[in-house]
Amino acid sequence: MIHNEVGSADRCEIIPIGVKPAGGSRGYLVFSTEVSDREKLENLVDRYNELDAIRTEETGGMSTADFATEPSIRLNNGVCYGEGL
Repeated sequence: MIHNEVGSADRCEIIPIGVKPAGGSRGYLVFSTEVSDREKLENLVDRYNELDAIRTEETGGMSTADFATEPSIRLNNGVCYGEGL
């Protein structure tokens, strides 16, 4: 469902996704503001993050204390990409 909201176009943004046990996000999702419904995407990511945190707690998951680096955004053939992902 999340990937259905990402889309592709000229206007690109990022949103943090996932919850690391040590804090911070697991990574970033690059999306098009022209194609995506930002509010719907944010709601989907919020729900994903809730489930990710529950899964981590239930499995006793661990992570490193490093932080996911926010990618620089580029456009390639009309599709949004995050460099460094």
